[in-house]
Amino acid sequence: MNRSFVQPDDVRSLKFEFYAQVRRLWDRGVPVGLGLGHVLFRPTGYGFAVERVGDDGKPAGMAGVIGFDVVPEESTGERILIVTGESANTDPGVTLVTFNPRSWKAT
Repeated sequence: MNRSFVQPDDVRSLKFEFYAQVRRLWDRGVPVGLGLGHVLFRPTGYGFAVERVGDDGKPAGMAGVIGFDVVPEESTGERILIVTGESANTDPGVTLVTFNPRSWKAT
């Protein structure tokens, strides 16, 4: 993420910069090149719902969700939670990505 556009204590700025970086990759065709196919990132209150796009632009199912601070339990597909600072307690089925604003690295 670009430091100029992110305030680590502001979840909203993290969401927008995350989307901007994913959009840059998408414009270059990286998701399709990685075998992910065509996906849509739909904004939600907690982050983004990731939907697959099938033939003729019709929905082909949920790939998963990406949440910032929370991920709903009823979400289908892959569930990814992005947090800043210390790790949060998560459900066993959630992939946790911890973003450290001091070192500017994600683990």
